Amino acid sequence: MLTDEGRSTWLGAMDVLGHEEYRLLGVLDKDERTLLNDMLRRVMVVAEDRGGAAWD
Repeated sequence: MLTDEGRSTWLGAMDVLGHEEYRLLGVLDKDERTLLNDMLRRVMVVAEDRGGAAWD
């Protein structure tokens, strides 16, 4: 369980991440974001299936 201060810190960090994600991905239209999401999901499935990245 988080303290009030911890929750406030966590929410602040998530807000920063949300703004950064919007800033970076906002240049893509909906179809491009969907395509990027699908490609990244495929990459992550393979990485997780093989026990992580080779450089670990």
